[in-house]
Amino acid sequence: MQWPTVDSMTIMWETSEPASSRVDVLLAERIHSGYQGNYKKPEQVITTVSNEGHSKIHQLTVNGLEAGTVYFYQIHSGNGQINVESGPHPFKTTISEGVPFSFTVTSETGGYSGFDQTDGMINRNIFSQMQKYRPDFTLFIGDIVNDGSNYDDWYTYFLAPAANF
Repeated sequence: MQWPTVDSMTIMWETSEPASSRVDVLLAERIHSGYQGNYKKPEQVITTVSNEGHSKIHQLTVNGLEAGTVYFYQIHSGNGQINVESGPHPFKTTISEGVPFSFTVTSETGGYSGFDQTDGMINRNIFSQMQKYRPDFTLFIGDIVNDGSNYDDWYTYFLAPAANF
């Protein structure tokens, strides 16, 4: 998720082979307002954005959304030989001006990875604590991983520990 606004969201992902890009945005009804909040399975596609050109890095911006609203997105990529899908995953647009919000801030979630003997457990604990506040956004003001070109660092110190967050 990149550059959220009150009426748009940019969604980026990567594929191992050049492929097309498509994002379906779905709306789901909230059925519980507890700690996590739950939604009925999203089935209603409200908009689709696509690019038939093939690339490994995919970036699509969805416009025409409502402020402070939880949506779900599903990505699709294909090139004639392979087709991949992921989702649905939730996201929330930015709230309108004057509406209260919450946020969390953390630093150095991966800058110490060379010294971490817990295989990312420190970060799992950090993300678990942040999740309790159900933030509207999170700032990362330090290194997210030790070596950004090392995919294992991204998985061990950010993607796996932050999966639930």
